[in-house]
Amino acid sequence: MTNPNNLPTTDDEWTIHSINIHGYFFEKFCENVIANKPIWKVLQTNLPVAHNQTASNSRPRESKLDILAEYWVDTSKIKLLVECKKNNPEFVDWIFFPNKKREQSIVYAEEARETRGSYQTNTDKKDRTKTSNTAVTEAAEQVALAEKSVRTDDFYNFHSVAEYDNKAEYYYNSELYGDSLPLPTINYIPVVVTTANLRVCDFNFQDIDPKTGEIPVNKTTLINVPYLLFEFAIPRYLQPELGISEDRAKYVKMNIYEDTFMRLPVYVVNSQHFDEFLTKLPGWVLG
Repeated sequence: MTNPNNLPTTDDEWTIHSINIHGYFFEKFCENVIANKPIWKVLQTNLPVAHNQTASNSRPRESKLDILAEYWVDTSKIKLLVECKKNNPEFVDWIFFPNKKREQSIVYAEEARETRGSYQTNTDKKDRTKTSNTAVTEAAEQVALAEKSVRTDDFYNFHSVAEYDNKAEYYYNSELYGDSLPLPTINYIPVVVTTANLRVCDFNFQDIDPKTGEIPVNKTTLINVPYLLFEFAIPRYLQPELGISEDRAKYVKMNIYEDTFMRLPVYVVNSQHFDEFLTKLPGWVLG
């Protein structure tokens, strides 16, 4: 007898189906894509990360980063912090709303929602227009926490080696640089790789009805994209505590305080385009 819906029929098949939904195999897929790119190196998987909160009685927020990878050329390094996120089976499309103030070759998005892929087949009127932003937000917060944790660890690791060895042996390569070694420039790039379809909602502000706050359905366009930059609003506990300082004043006067410390650009990549993304990223970051 055929199984038209391809559903599990035995306990073992249901076990694997459950693990599929959980995402372990998807994490292994993403790791393998990186490992098969000669220019990239997988450094860690399931890396423990944490951020110490400011209150003395607060426990650090702890998590795990799915993949930490590295690209290194000359004295420039990219550290890729990857969260692998299978989409909720109920919400197969991630809809992003572009930041109209940015005119870039890649889409910058300032907000996101998760929606169903098909509404025609859903007959539950109460649940038909249900949306969410849980998966997008959780994934972005995961890599934001990891970015801060890995950046902090690198700072202390480098300066510990430099202090106790009188030079930074961790980065030292006398064959290339002799005794005058330029310190590496490290670019920390947070990435969410997902099985969800990525779509951008293009619209004009003028088409929004001021009375209802809604826009006519025929006044928008949904565009499929392979990847984009999501300007994630960093939670307060992950923002730096600059207090009253010269650094804070400098960024405020340059009118970039909010963009620098309150927003984190996170690449969101559809898994089918992850290989292509890894090929192009060094050129975008390093020029």
